[in-house]
Amino acid sequence: LGGVLVGTKTAPAANIQSQMSGVTVGSADGTQSCTRTGANLAMSGGGAGLASTADQLYGCGYQITGDFLATLKLSSFAGAVSTGTAGLMVRASSAAGSIYGTARIRDSNDQANDRYRATTDAAAGNSAFSAAFSYPVWLRLAKTATGITPSISSDGNTFTALETERALSLGTSPYLLAFHASGTAGTTSTSGLDQVNIANSASWSHVHTTNTGGSYQVSAVDVAGNESAKGAA
Repeated sequence: LGGVLVGTKTAPAANIQSQMSGVTVGSADGTQSCTRTGANLAMSGGGAGLASTADQLYGCGYQITGDFLATLKLSSFAGAVSTGTAGLMVRASSAAGSIYGTARIRDSNDQANDRYRATTDAAAGNSAFSAAFSYPVWLRLAKTATGITPSISSDGNTFTALETERALSLGTSPYLLAFHASGTAGTTSTSGLDQVNIANSASWSHVHTTNTGGSYQVSAVDVAGNESAKGAA
């Protein structure tokens, strides 16, 4: 106040998005960069991508503890190759063969899915692919103690799950990354991953008790505000 410090307040750490920094998965390749302007990331790099048993890619993120909900807008993907991929990823470690799950777009056909590895150093798998999307595309990745659920949106408001929860053992402090790979080793491509938002989400429970008998109804509301049908109990 008037250039004089009046008081300080420590913000609640659970509501603060940590500083994101570059993470190389596998070996470094291409011209790797992650330039952040506010909540927007301009990324570049090479990398063979999400290979069968060993990955090579570049990400921007940090290790995270507990459940979370991460969302970003994939605004562009450009370069000399069409084999690339970009989106959101959570992985047990930065090792090339670690367990991971994704909400990602494949540049070859502009379709989204969950490319994942359920066992360390094992072959990766794919969930079913979505219909082709035009940029921009919004991706969302929700993690619980038991697994992940990837979703996609054409407008950033209404999200559609790409699959039901994928069970993954990611450890206590996995890496959460906005990631990019050109898909061809030695060839650099770029992507724009904007409006990156990462929020810790605590698990919740509710108990309803009555000592007089009777009945009541229960409904659930998801993170997009969609209310389920009420069920008698």
